[in-house]
Amino acid sequence: MNKAGKLYIQHVGLLLDCTLGRKRDAMADVRHIVELYLEDNPNASYEDITKELGDPEHMTEELMMDIPVAERIHGRRIQKKLYQAVIGVMLIVTIAAVGQMVYFIQNPYYLGYFTSLPADPRAEYYKSSQKYKLIYELNDDGYIMRATDRTGQEVDVNEKGIPISEYEQ
Repeated sequence: MNKAGKLYIQHVGLLLDCTLGRKRDAMADVRHIVELYLEDNPNASYEDITKELGDPEHMTEELMMDIPVAERIHGRRIQKKLYQAVIGVMLIVTIAAVGQMVYFIQNPYYLGYFTSLPADPRAEYYKSSQKYKLIYELNDDGYIMRATDRTGQEVDVNEKGIPISEYEQ
């Protein structure tokens, strides 16, 4: 089969509006008709095929006359449901992507999946200072140089800012 014959069959297939089973049968009939014509005219162009067999719209109308109206409507319903499903999936994916973007904008340090941020000990020190009522003096790197309680007495702490006396208990 030449390129023009394949193109004619493809155009008819695009215009058919019925169930897949009926469409498969109708396309087999069209293919058979086009092959018969091309056996006698192997170098026929698309225009030659449409002159002899009719344009794809006319061929489709003839094929659709054999299909009951209920099946035509059923084919449209299936197509409509398929479109609705595709649009629904696209909507869900879009909402999920927007949700992820909003979450990462609101929680910028939750990028552990993508980058490794250096650990900042100051957040841990702040928790310890609230819990144990301590005041920390930090060096330029952000680590504890000295810890004092609220009265000003120096307290020995570990690297996380927890008083050593807590471990002895």
